Amino acid sequence: MLRIPDFIKPEIEYIKENANMTERESELFDLRNREVPLEECAYLMNCSLSAINRINKCMKKKIMRLI
Repeated sequence: MLRIPDFIKPEIEYIKENANMTERESELFDLRNREVPLEECAYLMNCSLSAINRINKCMKKKIMRLI
């Protein structure tokens, strides 16, 4: 299972530079890196939980292509 907080700082920087994430994906990546729950991410990003789950899925696919 892919856990974003498990990445070390150089890996996080590499992912952010090379994953070609959208602005929303990048914002979610930063929040998840700080271990913010998806429900709170939805609130902070002013999205529904289903939208956050969709963004999260796309973001994880892009990360998996890099590693």
